[in-house]
Amino acid sequence: SGGILRRVFFESGFVVYADSSSTEEDLSAHLAREGFVTRAALDQARGRAARAGVSPEEVLIEAGLLSPENVYDALRTHILTLVFGLFGIEKGEAVVIRGGARPIDPVDLGHPTARLILDGVRRKFGRLRLYRVFGTASSTPLRPAGVRPPGDLALRADESAVLNSADGRRTVLEISRSARIGEVDVLSILYGFSVIGLIEGSSGQAMALVGMGSEISA
Repeated sequence: SGGILRRVFFESGFVVYADSSSTEEDLSAHLAREGFVTRAALDQARGRAARAGVSPEEVLIEAGLLSPENVYDALRTHILTLVFGLFGIEKGEAVVIRGGARPIDPVDLGHPTARLILDGVRRKFGRLRLYRVFGTASSTPLRPAGVRPPGDLALRADESAVLNSADGRRTVLEISRSARIGEVDVLSILYGFSVIGLIEGSSGQAMALVGMGSEISA
């Protein structure tokens, strides 16, 4: 998207790594933003790394400006930041490659993919965008019979309240009043549920977050 290639690596259905071709979104830039290293030191390390064909993090570690522990501690937050940032992209190309390259430093994020989707939607989708991809407050979502959350997904109290209220009769506005949750929050929860297959929209169709190989439809 916008000339930047962002990759997300999955293993057994779990996100274990993410990276970006933008130097402003790579791990080194994240380390600088978090105060582990100065921007001046990073700029110097990038130059040395380019000449040596290694990563800037490796140069910074060898120079004694970072420890491997610093890098590892920041890696999980960096990956989560990249993944959540993807939910803010409205136009781009997407492709899935099965059996592709494996990350050198996979990380256990401690979150199932369904949780990342629910949190990503809530962080990055505003009211008008939710109207476009899901529906307005007058929409009537439906929870299909027998459909349950994935076993590794622990719903939050507000998410459980919304899911239990989606009976095919209540509108989004009525669910909002019943659950005592703001309309936009209800819409974001419902859209997240629709992506992971827990909810159908008023048209009776589950929503798609990404159009593979075409424009992202989120």
